[in-house]
Amino acid sequence: MKKNILLIVILIIMSLSVGCNQNEIQELENDKRELVITTSFSVNSIPFFYMMENNMLGENYNFSVEIHKTRDEATAKILKNEANIAMLSVQEAANMYNKEIPVKLINGTYAASFFLMSNDDSIKEYEDLIDKKLWTAMKGGPVSFTLNQLLINNADIDSNMDIQYQFVSLNELTQMVITDLKDIEVFSTRDPFVSKILSVKDDIYIVKDFDEEWVKTFGHRIPLSSVVMGKALLDADENIANLFNEKYIEAIKWVDDNPKEAAILGNKYLKGLSVEILENSIKRMNLEIIDEANIKNELEFYFNQWLEFNPEMIGNKLPDEKFYY
Repeated sequence: MKKNILLIVILIIMSLSVGCNQNEIQELENDKRELVITTSFSVNSIPFFYMMENNMLGENYNFSVEIHKTRDEATAKILKNEANIAMLSVQEAANMYNKEIPVKLINGTYAASFFLMSNDDSIKEYEDLIDKKLWTAMKGGPVSFTLNQLLINNADIDSNMDIQYQFVSLNELTQMVITDLKDIEVFSTRDPFVSKILSVKDDIYIVKDFDEEWVKTFGHRIPLSSVVMGKALLDADENIANLFNEKYIEAIKWVDDNPKEAAILGNKYLKGLSVEILENSIKRMNLEIIDEANIKNELEFYFNQWLEFNPEMIGNKLPDEKFYY
């Protein structure tokens, strides 16, 4: 009888000990800061998947990645505290800030993403576009903006008078090119649509890589994407921006150095994009972080071009000093 009582006491002590340990573990887990980044359905999101899967931000953070379809969806996630970090195009980041959403830009990246393509090998220079119908995305959007700036600075062309534009969604344009649904002679699009088209159409070629053209024209690559963080997060954690950027640079290097493995990782999250297409996009993209010393000057130059082309895209004004972390 005494042995039975002793056994019961031991079991009670053990169960209490286990319970305490579980509570301590739960408390430790609760102490972790939740970091949620909302990012676009794009190849340059792959570094974030790598950061998440390899727990690169360390044991003090629960880092997760969500994909948004539109800028409005990303904005809503930030406003509802469903995300406290966002990857956006640099003009979308400026627009968000100029709408008085409490975010700050913590980095920017270059990437080769926009291209002029054709099935007519006589089209080699900008002047060859005169009197052509040029198919491209959304009027006033980034693809048409980039081409417009290059035409203004590199060719004696009135882009509104000398070229006939046909605006269509990039998904639709891609399908029409692949299926020969329309007689599309020349078009402007971005990756991964470029890689998708090239993987099935051997009569299509790249006329101009806009990223290379931008370097020739303006002396630096196209500032394409950026990461913004909520001001509340930055105020609560003074180390998070530097830590994030340090690990983000490591993740970008891994993607650039390991395109095949990065494509396999991307295929896990970017449903509908094959490993082959993703690998080709990664190699073409050459993702690179913008040097911190140059970012403000380069972005202000870029934003001023948007103010002349389509000011609504950046919120109708230059973001002020407080935009930059």
